[in-house]
Amino acid sequence: MDGPRVEVTGADNDGQLIAELAGYLPGGDLSLVARVFLAAAANPGASARIPAARRPRSWSEQESAYVASRHRDGADAETIAAELGRTANSIRYKLHALGLAPFPGPNTSRPPAPARTPAYTMEDLRKVHPNSHKPWEPEDDERLARRAAEGASISELMEEFGRNHGAITSRLARVQPSVAPSPPAAPSPPAAP
Repeated sequence: MDGPRVEVTGADNDGQLIAELAGYLPGGDLSLVARVFLAAAANPGASARIPAARRPRSWSEQESAYVASRHRDGADAETIAAELGRTANSIRYKLHALGLAPFPGPNTSRPPAPARTPAYTMEDLRKVHPNSHKPWEPEDDERLARRAAEGASISELMEEFGRNHGAITSRLARVQPSVAPSPPAAPSPPAAP
């Protein structure tokens, strides 16, 4: 009773009950039952042949040595795979395991993407904001806090510090002392008629 309870009922085309099966199925057998149903669904009316579970084939020392030798001779993964009756991906992973090739990615046959050029350079940014991406000095922080307290607008601070809007507002959040929100105003009494 370590697996799920399974109930299977079979009927013919007229709806007549022709088979019934019930019981507990150990967890390891679920994949076997699934394969039986898939085989039956693929070919209704025929007796279901249970497809064999696909198990990875282990590598012998001779096969590993053969893969290494053929790789050194210049054979590609597809050629070696055909010679050994294996998949090209299994050869790629074996070459990696042997330290003869990089780890195969999901799309090993796709050529690498061309290098991208950035949409703008630091030089472009600094033409507009001369201090863009430069570190803030402690004196800058003090002056920024003072100028903001004096009522300077974000636009004025951007011009004065040579930085963009995001740089000014994010730095202000760091240097300004937190201001407690003021309590809401008391409602005014209704006007006399």
